[in-house]
Amino acid sequence: MANYSHAADNILQNLSPLTAFLKLTSLGFIIGVSVVGNLLISILLVKDKTLHRAPYYFLLDLCCSDILRSA
Repeated sequence: MANYSHAADNILQNLSPLTAFLKLTSLGFIIGVSVVGNLLISILLVKDKTLHRAPYYFLLDLCCSDILRSA
């Protein structure tokens, strides 16, 4: 039976440095865009007084949870 920790080590060792760099860069970009976008929406919802209603509180809650999940 294969040990999964050793299988993961083999996968990481077989990647070329360029491939690993591109994967890490793209994942970092996705995380950055997600955090910044959700922060901007959260700031908009907090600052604009016309958006202080129940559906927008739900959207603010979703933004906060998505920021935590992304980070």
